[in-house]
Amino acid sequence: MIDQRGAVTKHSPDSTPERELPLNEKVALLIQNVADMTFASSMRAGGSPSPDVPAETVSAALKAWRHRSDYLPGELVSDPAWGMLLELLHAEIEERRMTVPDLCTASTAAPGTAERWLKAMEERSLVTRRTSPREGAAPFVELTPKAGTALRHYFRDVVQGR
Repeated sequence: MIDQRGAVTKHSPDSTPERELPLNEKVALLIQNVADMTFASSMRAGGSPSPDVPAETVSAALKAWRHRSDYLPGELVSDPAWGMLLELLHAEIEERRMTVPDLCTASTAAPGTAERWLKAMEERSLVTRRTSPREGAAPFVELTPKAGTALRHYFRDVVQGR
């Protein structure tokens, strides 16, 4: 990132040690930074930590995400973490749970890859795994409040153009 004076900042993807990271880890760092900045900005402004986002808006974003590979080479537009975050936000808005297997399937990535992305998002405090109170029920995944807030602000500011 370049600041107002044109200098490279510590958030630049070309700064060390981020420059050496694989692309998927750079994307995960970017997601984390946006979540942190959005949450902090919202709290400083005294704004609502969870603006309303219509389920239809997230549904449309999910549809667009799923169909990118219909138009461009899939290996160039794959983004399992983003798909997982969208799925989790959609589930949260609709007040339903996403099991770990269902979330991994929804990511469109191979199971091992999806599991690595899930772990990376857990390590960055974007999602949390929960066990169901019902015996024998599959574990499920939820957005953390920080991630839910960041995604809602993203939809409010970027997608809905407010």
